[in-house]
Amino acid sequence: MINRYFRRIDTRTGQWQYFSRPYNSWGKWASFTPLKQYLGLLLPFAFLLGFPAHQYWQNQNTLAENFAELQRKRQQLDHQSRLLAVLQQKAQRHLSQAMTTKLASIHQQIQSLAADLSLTHSQWQLQGTPGLELKIQGHFAEIQQFLTALLRQIPELALLSWHIRKNDETDNAETDGHSFIESSLSFRLQIDKE
Repeated sequence: MINRYFRRIDTRTGQWQYFSRPYNSWGKWASFTPLKQYLGLLLPFAFLLGFPAHQYWQNQNTLAENFAELQRKRQQLDHQSRLLAVLQQKAQRHLSQAMTTKLASIHQQIQSLAADLSLTHSQWQLQGTPGLELKIQGHFAEIQQFLTALLRQIPELALLSWHIRKNDETDNAETDGHSFIESSLSFRLQIDKE
């Protein structure tokens, strides 16, 4: 029984004999100077830490390249938007010069056709498609003749709305049995885009 006990002790010390042998890797490392031992420990850690550092620098380089590309694209977009704005201004100036002459001639025709009526309000709205707001006072028959002649002479004008209101000031003053009315007319100018 004692032999069995000593055998167990020998077995346990046999396991620790690996660390006392001078020719294995542990023994060689233990025989180094402390400086070489520290360097031997630092080298694997530096190697293992090199992978995340390398990945970090690759990500930083990719991020910097993407940021530079984004800046370049923004500069191109700004340049193109400035060019578009200049071209739109040129197109609007060209359109407005042609449109101004057309609107002036239409306005002269309206003035000549409304000579017998009282034209109280005339305003062009130039946002998007040009539009015209007219307010005319007169008898219904005269306003009807004006409107018919206007739409025949200027086919580009499209009537959008026509509101008729009896003028309260002349309720009692009827001339020739016809009422004096006020008409609000809205037109849209149809532009031929060539």
